[in-house]
Amino acid sequence: MFRATLEGMANRVAVRWADENPQMEETGQAYQHQTAWLDDLPSQRAFGVKEMIFSLGEASQAEAEAACYTHLMTRRLPQVQALPGERVGRPCAVLDLRGWFDTLRWRFWSEPRGYTGNIQSGGREASFGHSLAVQRVAQSFSSGLAGGWELSEVWVKLWKVGAPSDQVVVSLCADQNGLPGTVLASVSLSTGEIASEPGWVKVFFPEALMLTGGTMYWVVLARSGGISATQYFGVRREEDARIPSGAFKVFNGTTWVNEVAPGHLVMGVLGRQESTEQLAAVAGAAGGGQFLRGVRIRQASGVKAHLFRAGKWNALEEVCRLLQMGTAGGERLLARVNPERVLVVEKRPGPEQPTLRILPGGEVVHLNGRRLLPGENPAGRWAVLDHLVRMEGKVGAPEVVYLTRAEWRDNGVRVSWE
Repeated sequence: MFRATLEGMANRVAVRWADENPQMEETGQAYQHQTAWLDDLPSQRAFGVKEMIFSLGEASQAEAEAACYTHLMTRRLPQVQALPGERVGRPCAVLDLRGWFDTLRWRFWSEPRGYTGNIQSGGREASFGHSLAVQRVAQSFSSGLAGGWELSEVWVKLWKVGAPSDQVVVSLCADQNGLPGTVLASVSLSTGEIASEPGWVKVFFPEALMLTGGTMYWVVLARSGGISATQYFGVRREEDARIPSGAFKVFNGTTWVNEVAPGHLVMGVLGRQESTEQLAAVAGAAGGGQFLRGVRIRQASGVKAHLFRAGKWNALEEVCRLLQMGTAGGERLLARVNPERVLVVEKRPGPEQPTLRILPGGEVVHLNGRRLLPGENPAGRWAVLDHLVRMEGKVGAPEVVYLTRAEWRDNGVRVSWE
């Protein structure tokens, strides 16, 4: 007897590997790389695109690329396995089926928008507000060419030297001829929010700020008080150019100038987008929804989540992550694929009007006692637990439960609930 499965098949593969990176000396961590995706087009035309990422550990790029090709050649077709000891009296086939929703796991999801920076860098110490020559510091960055996004927060590695009594003012500025221009938003940080050792400080701007695609902006750090050679503030600078298209400047009281040694401020700029808007993209045709015919959002979440995704998780994992955030009102969100093969996202119905009943023997029936027909799916509906027994009047199961899973076996249906 043989078993053929798509479970281990992959017709688009990549391999991740690590090597020793001198720039990570402070943490002792290896820097991770990933090969380019390798495709088998005939298999993709026959079965759809099914991606898989393998890990090789410490290796060279050539070794990783060789492993990538080997994985593709051995996994590009459905995996056939012999099942020893299984005998059947006549030819037969057993189908183990999964729904369209499960095919979201076939593709990985990456979103380049919503992040720019070099937060993985260690950098070297630099100061501002300690001399007239370095009164402020500024770092430019590009929002990228993939379209605009809403600013979520700015991360800066910052600390105080001595005991300054003034504040650090963090501003987002427009670009004006390659220099910081109009202030778009600013936040003041008290010295109580800044440690005496280098540490990450997360800055939220009160206004909702949309960054236009392909546009340069500046993050400017200044102190609110006067110059002091003993009471000032420090930042980290990465001597390599690690922020694409960016530049680092210092303000000397008259104009913005370059420092003698080139480098970039160690920082990160993150964006956000409503979770259900992201979900529509993740499950869309350009994401994991290659077999779906669309995505319909019936209930916008009102919850904004980080936008940038590095491609480490598949589309199904990303969709589940976004669903778990629920709505701004604390309500659960559900996703289902309807008969038209459209993914529908909606708010979970309330328990006020249950439509099913679970009998003491575990059978699921309608409220009027009618048995479920073979094609009726009880999952995603509320049910009354019939003849509920409470232990000593203290703790017991709820009288109405939400059915999350249904399994048909031995001419019956078994359900799980929460």
